[in-house]
Amino acid sequence: MIGELDSRPEGTEENSSATRSDGEFSASEKKCIASAMNILVYASNTEKRLREKLLRKGYSQSDVDAAVAYCKGKGYINDSSQLIYTAQVMASSKLYGKRRLVVELYKKGFRREDIAALDYDELDIDFPANCAALLCRAAKLRTPQEKREFVPDRRIMGAMVRYGYSVSEVKDAVRFLHECEDEEEKLKNRLCVSSQERRTALVRE
Repeated sequence: MIGELDSRPEGTEENSSATRSDGEFSASEKKCIASAMNILVYASNTEKRLREKLLRKGYSQSDVDAAVAYCKGKGYINDSSQLIYTAQVMASSKLYGKRRLVVELYKKGFRREDIAALDYDELDIDFPANCAALLCRAAKLRTPQEKREFVPDRRIMGAMVRYGYSVSEVKDAVRFLHECEDEEEKLKNRLCVSSQERRTALVRE
């Protein structure tokens, strides 16, 4: 049963569906809403991803519009907050740079304009430290001496670029490794957190 919906300000398609009661939804809309709720129970979804899944199930565009509007009106899908959360999790668990992060977020179903508007300065992501930690993992740098003497080859540089870091960001990370022996513990903790969050992310998926 869908139940009575909370009142919302008028003026948008979402709000018009959000203020409708059970009796105002058609049988096909109710079925689509129930399917949407079932999808959201198992995993969070962006609006785009939810629409795609419902359309693949054979629902009409109008029924999908009503279901998405209902879910948005109830706060069950919120692309803005989910975008920030997903960006933080992916950057921390997989050590992605900004460029790779943009690609992966788009694959997750977030809109290009929302990704472009993401303010990285407000996110709890230390990209330089992530880059240095990824270098240590890729090159298997374990001791302070290995870090001081490390010079990335073409293979390592290629891997770093694929992870979304620019050449200048990699060079800065190399200098960081050369100059900051006292950052050993910080890098070790970063790698441990990354490994733990990666396992958690796999469980969530």
